[in-house]
Amino acid sequence: MDLVCACAPRIVEPDTAFRMPGLKFGWALSIRRFANRVGQERACLILQGALTFTAMEGLDMGFCEKLLTQDQWASGVEAIAATAGTFSGKANAALYRCATSDTRVAAVVELPAVGKHSGA
Repeated sequence: MDLVCACAPRIVEPDTAFRMPGLKFGWALSIRRFANRVGQERACLILQGALTFTAMEGLDMGFCEKLLTQDQWASGVEAIAATAGTFSGKANAALYRCATSDTRVAAVVELPAVGKHSGA
């Protein structure tokens, strides 16, 4: 789930399911990124319960952007490449840098405070 959450665009197969049970093991990775994608309340509900959600549910909540079957991947990649190719690599990087909140440092700093032995 974390890997998909970090991607742009986020395209998955229709039969994919996602689950992030990290909090049960003291791992608090990508919570902010996930919350930015699906909303704070929904993210907390899913993460606290280590709930599984389907690709269709992910599409409905904004976690993923498109569902493609394996036989559609080649044409999907071509369409993405055509769109991505309209700007330089530097311009695309600047776009995502400016449009995305960078919470990497905060996520790492808070990580040691999370876990079943910390009282959290």
